[in-house]
Amino acid sequence: MRSFIAFLSVALFAGCADTEQHFENTPLKEASADAVFLDFEWKGTVYTDRCYAVESAIEQQVLHTVGQLNGHRSVGRVDRLQLENVQKTENEERGGCDVTYEAKMLVAWGKLTNIPYTFDFLFPRDTSWSGAEAFTKKYTANCLDWGAHDVTASVFWYYYRPEKSSCKLDDADVYRIPATVSPSAAQTTGKYPEYDKVWEDKTFETVAIFGKAKDGGDHTDVGARGYRNFAKKLLRFLGDDLVETEPSDLKTQLDGSDALPAHFVIRGERRDGRKIVVNGFMTDSVGTADESFWQAYEGLTPTADYIIYNGHSGVYIPSSLVMSTFHFSCVIIY
Repeated sequence: MRSFIAFLSVALFAGCADTEQHFENTPLKEASADAVFLDFEWKGTVYTDRCYAVESAIEQQVLHTVGQLNGHRSVGRVDRLQLENVQKTENEERGGCDVTYEAKMLVAWGKLTNIPYTFDFLFPRDTSWSGAEAFTKKYTANCLDWGAHDVTASVFWYYYRPEKSSCKLDDADVYRIPATVSPSAAQTTGKYPEYDKVWEDKTFETVAIFGKAKDGGDHTDVGARGYRNFAKKLLRFLGDDLVETEPSDLKTQLDGSDALPAHFVIRGERRDGRKIVVNGFMTDSVGTADESFWQAYEGLTPTADYIIYNGHSGVYIPSSLVMSTFHFSCVIIY
């Protein structure tokens, strides 16, 4: 049945949300079947017009690692960024300050082979509001992921793909910062879910939640399409196994072009007698979900073996720009 678990693992967000918030004194440990954990260290420089908030300027610059690493199927723990030797110098020509710093960040590198010894970050030089606006305007057309939408200066970093062949960055706009890469002490080996516990009651229960890319989006929204495709692939995976659905005509609805119900249930029984129960939910976002969703969620998750969320997190990121949300997939196995 591990193939079923692998099927459900559409994406694994390393360190998902802030699961260590109650274990601050516990050494950070990570495990993944798809990634190796590395420490990236670099010496950076950034300009800010707000000399009293230099760490915010650094954080805003470092957010651009999100898009660049995503382009390599990788992700860094920006929330655990370690800074040292932060120093500022007044910029007499422009006003404001030039800031230098040393940084270390844990990165889940999404390849088990071809691990780099060094990695070049391409950071914008200027994280002031006007600088970020100008950078966004200049490079939106050629330096973003193909799926970018509703791009503003406050979310540009998420879609940022400076290594695209079409992206030609002017040296006057960016710093090319080499990061040294080394194995992280957080990396573990031989760690995996306790599958014997998962199947102890002969039933595998999953709660799968999908959020829309845009609040109020219709059935063509990328989140809604993911919701539909998830249900289709699940039924295809179960194949000839005894399957029941709620609503009973879910299969017919999946073949149609209209919106699916906000909640579906798929129950399957394998030939060896083990059962699979999947509750799927579609919502604009967890932040705007109604009371019926939360009642269902609270009732299902205490016994769920597997919880998946794919959508906007609604988590605010510290930034010298407007606070913004990011999109992620999160998997939790109990």
